[in-house]
Amino acid sequence: MGIFSQKEEIIIEEERNFIIEIPSNGSIISKCSNVEGEIKSCEPVIIKGKFQGRIVCEDIVVICESGEFKGEITAKEIRVDGVVKAPLKADLVEITKNAEHAGYIICRNSVIDGRAMGDILCSENLEILENGLVVSQECRAETAIVEGKIKGYITVLKLLDVKAGALVDGKIEAKELKIENGSKISGVINKRQKPKKEGRQVKRV
Repeated sequence: MGIFSQKEEIIIEEERNFIIEIPSNGSIISKCSNVEGEIKSCEPVIIKGKFQGRIVCEDIVVICESGEFKGEITAKEIRVDGVVKAPLKADLVEITKNAEHAGYIICRNSVIDGRAMGDILCSENLEILENGLVVSQECRAETAIVEGKIKGYITVLKLLDVKAGALVDGKIEAKELKIENGSKISGVINKRQKPKKEGRQVKRV
């Protein structure tokens, strides 16, 4: 089954009992839906039911609290309120409280207040809020603020700010490290060094 408009393309691989609503400001996969396929859209995509496949969106993709997603998402912004098992690529990725995500994240900025299992690569800022739990083999950001828990290999190019009540466990590499009283850090800590400039070689005549 295929549904097309000038602004988006929705491809469904199999006929199923589902409802797809296409409002003027985006697409909604309703709560009772169970869909497999691909969505390409320049407007918001809201997933309230179950979706398996691929989403490419020039706007925001929201996986609601009732939503479940498996596959791959590329969007300008991604907000996860439900359960997602997929790699996520976006300018901003937000995993909200009680949400669960498994898979890698590639983004500019990320805010984690739920459970995130997988590598996280942020070109700018990573923020792990009080309820956030990150378990990652590789977690990289330019700056990072930790109020929750993170376990794994953590690399921060500039400042790693560990707030009171936070737990950081693993191998930590940061240029600057700020630790508040009441936080807990365990593992190996390495301070990033500025690369040494090679001196000019002068030939003697």
